[in-house]
Amino acid sequence: MYLKYLSNAEKHLFLELSLHMSNADGCFSDDEKIMIAALCDEMGIPVSYETNGTVDDAMDRLAEIHSMRTKKMILFELGGVIMSDGVFDKKEEMMLCNLSEKASVGDSFAHSAVELVREMFLTYRKIGELVGAGRECL
Repeated sequence: MYLKYLSNAEKHLFLELSLHMSNADGCFSDDEKIMIAALCDEMGIPVSYETNGTVDDAMDRLAEIHSMRTKKMILFELGGVIMSDGVFDKKEEMMLCNLSEKASVGDSFAHSAVELVREMFLTYRKIGELVGAGRECL
């Protein structure tokens, strides 16, 4: 949704953060992999499931971004990645809150973003049921 507005470096940072977030609960699900692949396609960057650094390094790079709008776009899209498997684990929630704090956007933004993503996935699921498309079209 917002990834097309990111610079190339920000897109790669998003991918790095997505990988760390997806592994936060110790379960890198097929649904998360599919979502990351789709987002890489949207961003026009190669798919990779290997991280290039530590989560702390990625968090520091996010904090260095000057645009609050860019930080919020990245965090919102990360909410979609972690919700793609239908599970919002406490470790994922803590990591998203830590990222929000590090990026100076606040916990309330992270919680609001996740709630909106949850509603969006529920709506997509209902649309899929209505047209008979099923989960594979999400």
